[in-house]
Amino acid sequence: MTTHNNTQPDVEIYIKSLENDQLLAWLSDAFVIEDESALSYIDMSKARSYTIKLTYRGAPLEVSITPCAAGKAYTSIWFKSQHTPWESDLACAESALSHIDTEVRCSAESWAEEEPEFSEKWWRITRSERELVVWG
Repeated sequence: MTTHNNTQPDVEIYIKSLENDQLLAWLSDAFVIEDESALSYIDMSKARSYTIKLTYRGAPLEVSITPCAAGKAYTSIWFKSQHTPWESDLACAESALSHIDTEVRCSAESWAEEEPEFSEKWWRITRSERELVVWG
């Protein structure tokens, strides 16, 4: 993996039917997780946000994990930093798919929180399919 200094301020994806052990395996491949036991306390059946502290190449960052974020089936994974192993939401989604055989969605275009949303298009990807969809 290479470090990317993204122009987008953060990275966010939505993973369908995510389990705690899958999340741990994927995150621990790219980051140092400061408290791995914190991941086991995430209740994937409740819409509540959890913040986990990570380190990537010596730099601290936080990831916000929110189960049931979109229609109960998806968990939002929001890396609150531009310093991640991925240059885009799509690259992050592809990384997740390499560890978790499920469906992952992400915005088709990057945008900043202070900007109006300019697209309703989302990538819907699985290991065998990639398509743009209108979601929401």
